[in-house]
Amino acid sequence: MKNLCNIILVVGMLCLQMTSWAQTTGETELTQQEQLKRFLYQNTLMPQERVHIMTDRNHYLTGDTIWMRAFVVDGLYKKPVHYSRFLYVELRDEQDQLITRVKLHEQPERGDSIMRGYLPTQNELPTGVYTIAAYTQWMLNGDESLFFKRNVQLVNVADMERNILTEPLLGTTGCDAYHRVDSTALSKADMAVKVVRPVLQTDQVVYGSRERVTVRMQVPPNSSLAVSVTDNAATIVDIRSAIHYDLLGQPYWHNLDSIYAGRYRRPTYLNEISQEVSGHLRGKLRHQPLAHTLVLLSSPSVHLFRSTRTDSLGNFLFEDFDLPDTVSCMISASNGRRTKGEVQLTPSPLPEVVHHLEAPVKPVSRVAQDSNDSLTVSKMKQRARFSNGQWEITLGEVGVATRKRLKGEDQISHFSERKFGRKEIQEMNAATLEGVLLSIPGIIIDYDSAGSRVAKYRGKVLNFMLNDWEVAPYLKEGESEFDYVDNFCPIDCIEYLDVVSAIYASSSGSVDHNAYAVRIKYDPTLVKKNDRGILTFKPLGHQLPRDFLQTDYSTEQARSANPPGTDMRSTLYWNPTLQVDSTGVASFSFWTNDNYNTVYSIRVEGVSEEGHLINALKRIKMK
Repeated sequence: MKNLCNIILVVGMLCLQMTSWAQTTGETELTQQEQLKRFLYQNTLMPQERVHIMTDRNHYLTGDTIWMRAFVVDGLYKKPVHYSRFLYVELRDEQDQLITRVKLHEQPERGDSIMRGYLPTQNELPTGVYTIAAYTQWMLNGDESLFFKRNVQLVNVADMERNILTEPLLGTTGCDAYHRVDSTALSKADMAVKVVRPVLQTDQVVYGSRERVTVRMQVPPNSSLAVSVTDNAATIVDIRSAIHYDLLGQPYWHNLDSIYAGRYRRPTYLNEISQEVSGHLRGKLRHQPLAHTLVLLSSPSVHLFRSTRTDSLGNFLFEDFDLPDTVSCMISASNGRRTKGEVQLTPSPLPEVVHHLEAPVKPVSRVAQDSNDSLTVSKMKQRARFSNGQWEITLGEVGVATRKRLKGEDQISHFSERKFGRKEIQEMNAATLEGVLLSIPGIIIDYDSAGSRVAKYRGKVLNFMLNDWEVAPYLKEGESEFDYVDNFCPIDCIEYLDVVSAIYASSSGSVDHNAYAVRIKYDPTLVKKNDRGILTFKPLGHQLPRDFLQTDYSTEQARSANPPGTDMRSTLYWNPTLQVDSTGVASFSFWTNDNYNTVYSIRVEGVSEEGHLINALKRIKMK
């Protein structure tokens, strides 16, 4: 109880709205116990989320990848929380223009509770100070000042070609908490929430080119950590951007005076635990709501096929699914034969503008003047060539004689008895998949013993495959494969179709060697643009995992792959999910590069299961 009171006291000090702990309701002064009771009740109604993002560095060349790890903790106890499964991360320029937005996610059902990802940058971006902003949908219940914000610097490669030198960014902070809260309040926050600063032990202090570095540390057991090793010449580590400054310096969400007066806040936005697609269906002519109409959502590449019906106002909702950011979807209000009405999607609740965070000290660009400047620019040019990997390879002409392949055709297509590309399908003038199948000699549409429609080829019931996955496992009881595909597969979206022996098509262990399957290459983006009853779109799905390429010089072959003097990596090591054993021991190793006479910073940030904030920094030198 004493520790909790200390936390609440610190929250009060960091909250600018609070004027006194002595609050009154009417004429009755509240006791500290009653204050605590009301405070905890408000925290139960609207628990807080706090976000901290660690990036591998803060200085990048255009075309570089910004690697990042997100820590989402409870605002009161600082323990890792999983209220929201999705985190939005944005990169914005100095004019508040959105450059890119990604959606990080966790998958606890797969044992993955780590939010990590990357922000790609484009080569044509101008040199400048950019802002990384991060927030969850739940955090939209609060003010934008609660979003995580951090400055990073991008230097256009073209500036280096003109020998323009841009110094690394100074004074970057994880948020503007350092400027809002005095150091006394932060030091008291350190006492209320334990900050662990482990000692990083290395096998040496000074290293040579392409030497292995081993690091070991002792932290609280089962902690969640991220590690970055960067060149100090490419990024200047600011201790004010560390995790404890960031998380302890953010203000409390709610007005304490209102809490003590019994005026509690309730959320407007709910926690985002799955992806949702919602919208409205209306008539094409009179624009009246179309009630109780079948609406289909499909994305074959991820085996997503859903159906629902609109309510009395023409609204529809699809939920409880996750999509990666690489897929396209299609929503259709049709039965596969004709479209119904016009589909309109509900806009995203995400904010349009996240204000750019002004850098305390902006970098200065100037023309390289002396030998040291020229050396720095030269190393950056080498780094650009090494990091971006833009090597040109010229191959001699090769002549190949073969038949022209149809779009969508693959190796299994060689065994097909009938195959049709998009052009051939369009020439059939069929309005539905049923019409296409009936145009193929040997195929008929019949009924099975349960009264469901089935497609048969040479007397055998046809199996169906969409984009190389079998439809049968996804059917509801009593639903036929033909009806399922006919509903979700408009004729305009069929890129390629073939009839092939099931022994080649099926991935299951036992198949009837005399059976046949219809394989369909399905692409929602092929739909006619003027058909308002069918809408194709690319939702903001979660970012697919991607690993940071760790350089390994343990073999002679690996050393010879990069000629001596060409390895100018700025980030030597990046691990967003460093493993910690049950005793609290964590260790890792990495290899140095060819950048001689350089100091490197080893940064470790994280949080323990008990809410301890972990921050460590060690510098090593390369001779």
